[in-house]
Formats: sequence, structure tokens, C-alpha cells
Amino acid sequence: MGVARKYAVWAGFLMALISAGMLFLRSRQEALWGYWPLFLFLGLFAVVFFRRRFVQEGSLHQRRLGWAILSGLMLGLAFPDVVPIGFLAFAAWIPLLRLEYSLREKPVGTSWKALVFYSYPAFVLWNILSTYWVANAALLAGAFAIVVNSALMLLPWTLFHISRRYFTRLGYFPFIAYWLAFEHAHHRWELAWPWLTLGNSLADFPFLVQWYEYTGVLGGSLWILLINVFLFAVLQAQEPDRRRALSMQTAAVLLLPLVASILRYANYEEQGQKIEVVAVQPNFEPHYEKPKTPEMARMDRMIALAEPLLGPETQFLIYPESSIGYVEVAQLPFYPPVQQFRLLQTRFPQLTLVCGLDAYRILGPDEPSTRATREQQDSQGEVRRFEVMNAALYLPSLNSGQGPEIYQKSKLVPGPELFPYPGALGFLRPLVERLGGTMAGFASQKEREVFQNGAARVGPVICYESVFGSFLGGFVRKGADALFILTNDGWWDLHCRPSPTPEVCVFAGDRTPQGYSPVGQYGNLLSDQPNRRHPPGYRLWGSHRYQRGNPPQSGAHLL
Repeated sequence: MGVARKYAVWAGFLMALISAGMLFLRSRQEALWGYWPLFLFLGLFAVVFFRRRFVQEGSLHQRRLGWAILSGLMLGLAFPDVVPIGFLAFAAWIPLLRLEYSLREKPVGTSWKALVFYSYPAFVLWNILSTYWVANAALLAGAFAIVVNSALMLLPWTLFHISRRYFTRLGYFPFIAYWLAFEHAHHRWELAWPWLTLGNSLADFPFLVQWYEYTGVLGGSLWILLINVFLFAVLQAQEPDRRRALSMQTAAVLLLPLVASILRYANYEEQGQKIEVVAVQPNFEPHYEKPKTPEMARMDRMIALAEPLLGPETQFLIYPESSIGYVEVAQLPFYPPVQQFRLLQTRFPQLTLVCGLDAYRILGPDEPSTRATREQQDSQGEVRRFEVMNAALYLPSLNSGQGPEIYQKSKLVPGPELFPYPGALGFLRPLVERLGGTMAGFASQKEREVFQNGAARVGPVICYESVFGSFLGGFVRKGADALFILTNDGWWDLHCRPSPTPEVCVFAGDRTPQGYSPVGQYGNLLSDQPNRRHPPGYRLWGSHRYQRGNPPQSGAHLL
């Protein structure tokens, strides 16, 4: 075992070294990173966790680490990727439950420390395999998310172990309760990170969980945790009669929700009117290409892609997140891209346009400052207060007689769009400003907003918002007939793997019977209707229908 451990450490070191070199080389070439962040993190994982401190002598120590790594592999591979194997989640916790069970013989004062020691590698590996793609946008941010989120996962897991030691009659109820509470909080606090919600692991199989409409994605998490606990109880049972009874209970817990979902899926009937929508995917790579391309050149491509599909029956034209901008809100009517859109609408006066917008708003002298307020000194020495926003621009049809409207993205990404808990972390302000950042973050709005023309009312959902099911419910409660999801998946480099945004937003959309149309700045163009009949794992690349593995290209699609 000692020789194998040394080989693993050296192999990890070489993998990390080669990967770091490739990241540097590809950055110099202005090329995207692909899978190289994954290889870098896996190499570092091997170097850190296969050292002597973790791989101690003795078969029990090695088995415990093996259980942890097996759970990490199963949990990581269960989440949406190239191969749809979400069913692994139904048994992925069993090795960790076996690990926790083996530590109960230790005194309670040391057993929880041992649990943290052995379990942390499992959570790190899970986070690496499931969210390495974040590093394609920012390497340090991706590494930070993996390390911190893995540590946060230890909280409910360790609390369960302690509760199990003191309150044995509760069985595994604390495990399920604590983990669901953790996922619930992870959807709502300022460090929200909902990607690894267990219910999302089934995102490639929406026909199996149609009841998410009622329970939300946490209902799927509850289902997965229950099956793991029941399967573990079956494996631990010594008496044949008890094992047989537990097996029947496990089958019931697994099959009843599954059968109910399939029946609902098979018998679903579409309702409501159909409208014609054109979604445009311009495919401007955001790291290198888009900043170097003049805005009017981007506009020419965006309009040229849409024009062939526009007609007298087209009600909506959708463009992705951050398609235009940076512009002051008050200047929007005079902004050349908006004027060009308006010129297009003169040819199609019934057409309503929804477009991603980067903008800022200057605050008046009597307006109160918010946590998103920034200050800047102009050329005359006066201090100007303003707020930056990631927004959706609504240009109603010329027939409506209405003016432009803006919806401000309100579920903000921790870090680049929202500095979490500035009151507690205010001591970091000098460091953040020295690195060129800001603690102000982006402006948001308290209530959801629905855009409407004579044909339909639509909810403009911007990127990160799309994975929060209860948040999307706010648009529906405002009367939305459909959801338009504007995103920019090009940050993650779709050549290496699909961003999970399309699959996960399907689950967020499944909270309601409304249809939804995600449109990406780069890579993914996907649409769906309430019956969710699209083949699992398939996407629209540009104007090509349901082809797996095609390279992304610019295009438009008639929905």
C-alpha cells in the first residue's frame, strides 16, 4: 500500500504540473481551458489526500478513506455531465454511512474529529467532479468554491453524527433533516450555491420526477436520502425476515414516486395558446472575442441571425444575457443598439424584444444609498453615486404604444455580483479594492417583474436565477405564462462539457406548468414546453435540432 500511495502522489503531482502548464499556455494563446481545470484539481486532490497523514497504516484506516472516496466518486458522477448516470445518487451515500457507523465505537470527543478527517475528501471530490467548470471563468474562484462548499457540507454531516451518538432512538432522521435544512439554506443565504442540491442529480431524467411541481427540487433530495438510508439498513440487517421487510419498504419508497411521475408525464396534455418566438444565439466567446468585437459589429450579427426567421406572426425575439451595454439607464432611448432594435421593429410592428443588458443608474441627490451604491469622482471633482445592474431589457411592440422596461437580476452570484455579508467581512475591503474589485456588488429588485404584450406575459429570468425553483415561482405568481431564461454559458467553455444550467433550470421550471425558453450567449440553445418531452441530455446547437456533440455555432431558432 505504501508503494501504491507514493505512485498516486507522484501521478497527481505530474497531472497537476502538466495541467497548470496547459492553463498557462492556453491563456497565452487566448484559448479556452476545456477539461484542464478538472485535471489540475484531481492532481492536487491526489497530492493532498494520498499523503501519509491521510493514508495511515492499517486496513481499517484504508477502508475508511476508501469508503469516503467511493462516495465522493459516486456523488460527483451522479450530477449532469456527458453521461447521464444520475441513478448513482440513490446509493452514493452508503459508503459514507458505513464510514460514520464504523466511527461510533470511538469516544464522542474524538469520533466527530475522525469523521471530519475522513469525510472531507469525499466532499472535495464530489465538488471537484461536479463544479470544476466554474474555474473556466475564474481559477481561484473555482478553487475557493470547491474548498469552502466542501467544508460547509461537513456541518450537517457532523451534526448528524453527534446527534446519532446522543439520541440513538432518532435513527437516521437527523441525517435527512440536517441535510435538507442545509440545502434549503443554500438556496437562500448570500453564499447560495444550489448546484449540488441532491435533487438536481436527476436533471437528465425529468420524466421520473414530475412531482417536483409540488415538492420542488428538495423533494427529490428527500427521495434520494430516504433510498440511501433504506438501502444501508438492508445491508446492515442481520436477520433474513428483517432484511426482507426492509427490502420491500425500499422498493415501495423507490417505485411509488417513480410510477406516479411516469403516469403524470404520459398523460399530460398541453393547454393554452401557442405563440411564435425566435431565440438568437450569437455565440460571442466572452473571454477574448466579445471584448474585442465592436458593439455595432455584434449587433449586425445578432440582427442578421434573427431576420430570416422573423415574420408577421412572431411575437417575441429573445437575445441572451449581456448582449448589449454598458449604458446609463436614462440614455437607453438614444443608445445606438436600442435604436437599431427599434428600426427592426418598424418592419415587424407586432414584435416584442427581450434582451440581456449591462447598465448603470445614476442616483439623484435625494435618493438613499444602498449596499450596491458606488461612488466615482467626475472630471469636475464632484462625486457621482451610481448602481450597476445585470438586467433584461424589454422593448414592447410598436403597436402597444408602451415604452422600454428593465428587470434587474436579483439572484446574484456570490463574489462577482454580490459581496456576501459586508458587515461581517468589511475588513476585507482594502484587499478587495487593491485587487480591482468592489464590495458594492450589483443592484437588484425586491419583486419579480413580468413583461407582457397582447399575446403573453413572460418572466425574464437571468442566468443564475434559473436554478432557484421557488424564486422562479415569483414570476408565475405575478402571472407569467412563460419564462425566458437569458444566460451566458460561454464563461464555462462548452467544448469540455455542457454547463449544467439547461438541465438544472429544467427542474426549476418544473416547479410550475409554464413553458420556458433558455437562450445562451454561447453554446446552449434549449427550449422546452410544459410536457418536457425533449430527449434527456440533448440540446439545440445553433439552428440544429437535438444533436449531441455538435460544436457550438451561432444561430437562431424558431420556437
